[in-house]
Amino acid sequence: MNKNIKYTQIFFLVAGVIFSTFTTVKSIIDHYNLEGSFLKFRDCTYPNPLITPCFYGMIAFWIALFWAIKIFKQNKEYKGLMYFLIAGVIFAWGNFSYEVWQYIQAGSKEIITCSGYVSNPLESSCFYGSILFTISLLFTIILNKRK
Repeated sequence: MNKNIKYTQIFFLVAGVIFSTFTTVKSIIDHYNLEGSFLKFRDCTYPNPLITPCFYGMIAFWIALFWAIKIFKQNKEYKGLMYFLIAGVIFAWGNFSYEVWQYIQAGSKEIITCSGYVSNPLESSCFYGSILFTISLLFTIILNKRK
């Protein structure tokens, strides 16, 4: 039973890695096409993805995935990974909340997020990344309690 939960946890972390990496790479390409440089950080029409929450979320997903695989192979404790994912969940939902606030301030019009223009915060990559972090955390909590 625990093995299936471990595979499910890793599945959601892989989904998070794929989603966040695709989103970040797409944002980097969009930024380059608009700004003509990967290293332009100021006065940009489109935010540089290397300094946005999407980029840091992607890094966090990669770290969590490698950590989970290591724990899975060595049959170790999940407590450290659980705390890391708690921080990731707070970070992700905090950024999504900021996007919702921006949307409300803009009078429910299109806003610029780290993944581009969205007409609704539920379309932003922050929303989906937050969900994937939360699901991964829930499976990690289950594994931690069973250990």
